[in-house]
Amino acid sequence: MNRKRLRLLFAITAVVLLIVEIMIAFYTSGWIRNYLGDVLVVIFLYALYRAVFIERPSKWFVLPSIILIIAFCVEFLQLWGICNRLGIHNRYVLILLGASFSVTDLMCYVSGIVPCFLIEYMMKKRRINDMGLFSRKKHAGGTYDHENKKPIIRASICTGEQIAGFKDLHTGAFEEVMLIRDAADLAEFKHRYGIEGDVEKVY
Repeated sequence: MNRKRLRLLFAITAVVLLIVEIMIAFYTSGWIRNYLGDVLVVIFLYALYRAVFIERPSKWFVLPSIILIIAFCVEFLQLWGICNRLGIHNRYVLILLGASFSVTDLMCYVSGIVPCFLIEYMMKKRRINDMGLFSRKKHAGGTYDHENKKPIIRASICTGEQIAGFKDLHTGAFEEVMLIRDAADLAEFKHRYGIEGDVEKVY
């Protein structure tokens, strides 16, 4: 699955979860509101981040860990009594932040973040496997057509996404090769194809 479809999938997931969370907050009670809502909220935050930002930490476990820490911080702010201390009485803000601390809520956050860890791990593993397969089958020898193609990095101003590849000098068509997340990825791209000097960045 390419990056655009993957981001669209995460965006749809985030919208669906947001609708579900709103319905849970205003139209349900009991265990659904007390537990299921807390499980889904961390998944919503994860899907929202992955839909909006193409860049993510290089280690697969970092993003879910950060989301879990944020959820824990919000919960401990409830223990501190943030709403009472700040004089917050708005119903919607109270629903968003929560009004009371619960260890069960912490367990729900952990339960919800587990699938996010699994998704990140599987995506990381698949990316490594795909890069190896891509390198062996499609770009054996690490060469490219110097006369007809030019190595460039296509960068998005909106999302910050950077894709390394080759631009056809005659048609302008762009062939994607790999996602550039940091200097190490760029160095790998240049080393793989024997590219010397700077690679032009095109917006």
